[in-house]
This record gives sequence, structure tokens and C-alpha cells, in this order.
Amino acid sequence: MRARDIRIGELYVVEVPHRLPPRAAGPGDGEWELWRLRGCRFRAVVTALDTTVRPAAVEALRVTRHSVARVDLSADQSASLGLPDGRYHLLGMIFDDDGHPIELPDLEPIRACVRWLYPLAEQRPPGTHRDIDFHPAL
Repeated sequence: MRARDIRIGELYVVEVPHRLPPRAAGPGDGEWELWRLRGCRFRAVVTALDTTVRPAAVEALRVTRHSVARVDLSADQSASLGLPDGRYHLLGMIFDDDGHPIELPDLEPIRACVRWLYPLAEQRPPGTHRDIDFHPAL
């Protein structure tokens, strides 16, 4: 796509190329996240467009699912558990009655080149990218 055709708030298909230019980015960096997504296809909602960089890029959100959940405790919850004053959180897995882990939807921010985006309605040849979406409504 071209930057002038991108609409903020629209859902697009993102296809991350199989090969990316070498970068010195580390974990937690947006570039590093793209290396993890090489060769993948997913849907994302564009939240911002950056035309000041070359090539133009978008900020977007994609729906993911995780078995590990983080719950931040309120001051009242911490006090009821007998914990000293402070900020606490629980990190772990949630299981159903049968002992199976429950996957919870989450939003993952990504930054991608505009040229990797395609309109959701556009038919793309199958088999070039692995579909990694979690899209219960589709």
C-alpha cells in the first residue's frame, strides 16, 4: 500500500517479509519484535501513520492470545491478603474446571512498514506467509 491510502482506525492484513535488513535491536525494541514475526501474516488496526521515516511506517494494534495473565492488585486486595503496603501483581496461568489453560485475548502494539499492509478485502495468494491471527469474530 501507499501511505496516502492508509486510514487510521482501519483493519489491515500485515505480511512481514521473510527477510529483514540486519538490525542491532534487542528484546523489547519494536524492530526486534518484527524479527520474531518474519514470514507471518496477521490482522492489525492502524493507530498512527509516520511519514517522516523512509519507508513510511504505521503504528498498529493486533489481537493476540496468551495463557499467562498478569493481574495488578489494588491496595485493598493487597491489604486483605496481609501484604505490607506496596504495589503487587499476580503472574500465572488461569485454568478451567477441567484443568485446561484458558487463553486470554490481549492487544500487542506493533510498528510496520506501510508497504507490508494490504486491505482486508484484497485476496492474496495463499501459502506465502503463515497466518498467526487470533480473530474470534472472523
